[in-house]
Amino acid sequence: MRGHQLKASLYFVLAAVLGISAVTGIVLRGRDAVTALAWGWEDVVTPITPELKHGQKVNYGVYDFDQRKPFSQAKGVAIEHIFVSWLSSDSSDAISSSFQYAKARNRWLMITIEPFAVDERNGYQLLDDVVSGAYDSSIASVCRSIGSLQSSVFVRWGHEMETGDARYPWSGANGHSYITAYRHFAAKCRAVAPKILLVWSPRGEPRLAEYYPGNAYFDFVGLSLYELPAYDLEHFGKVINFRDAFAPRYHRAIGFEKPVMIAEMGVSGNPKYQARWMADFFRSLRHFPWLRTVVYFNAKDSPGAWPDKYGIPDWSIDPSIFE
Repeated sequence: MRGHQLKASLYFVLAAVLGISAVTGIVLRGRDAVTALAWGWEDVVTPITPELKHGQKVNYGVYDFDQRKPFSQAKGVAIEHIFVSWLSSDSSDAISSSFQYAKARNRWLMITIEPFAVDERNGYQLLDDVVSGAYDSSIASVCRSIGSLQSSVFVRWGHEMETGDARYPWSGANGHSYITAYRHFAAKCRAVAPKILLVWSPRGEPRLAEYYPGNAYFDFVGLSLYELPAYDLEHFGKVINFRDAFAPRYHRAIGFEKPVMIAEMGVSGNPKYQARWMADFFRSLRHFPWLRTVVYFNAKDSPGAWPDKYGIPDWSIDPSIFE
């Protein structure tokens, strides 16, 4: 790890911009607007110190796509996560309604903005088009909607870019193309939504440093981690626990000296297996002192995201797991 402490000045600036007092504790039950937006503030953005390492606290969030929304009444959830395509005509309504939903439950909002291409061209062309300004109207539209909330919001753009995953037109491009496009988005979005907290979100693979945009362009590193037993058995001959699966990604991420979150996490399998895996997750958190937030993906995966032999993994889990 390059260094043992984040620079406190950044967070004093953030605190001033957001106008929020530090809040102690993992669960804040106040229901007025200010306290709702400050849920977990101290745990999420306080500079990391040796003292905090020993008393580490982690906030939890959820992407709860199911219309029944089983996490709607969960008390141990600090962040409500949504995905928005910047091409969607109803993105403004989705952002507004999700913010009100999160606020009513004393949660922060995290928005993953997916920069899909108008004509589905490959990532190289898409990213060049972003830099040339071809998507400035899309950036302005979605970011003005976020800015109109007048609140702190986590914003995650162009995630898992280092994987070359065919499902995303922005992934697998060369690092320079991604970095210039990411910086373009970050500058444009901050101009109209100055309270956002930017999440630079590689999956955590060995190539992530090739896509590093510079610390001035993000506030958190957001990784992804999914546990699919059938995949583990085929590739490793055994299932992999949280600590062993996450450690390599984590150690790559902390080199950037920013707080770390798991922006997407899921475990597939029967409830007993999920409970055992999650028990190891909770026990292991003390080994990852830079980890501030974990956001669970409570839904089925997208068709085609995994090879056909694995089917469509279902990451849904009992909401009581975070209580």
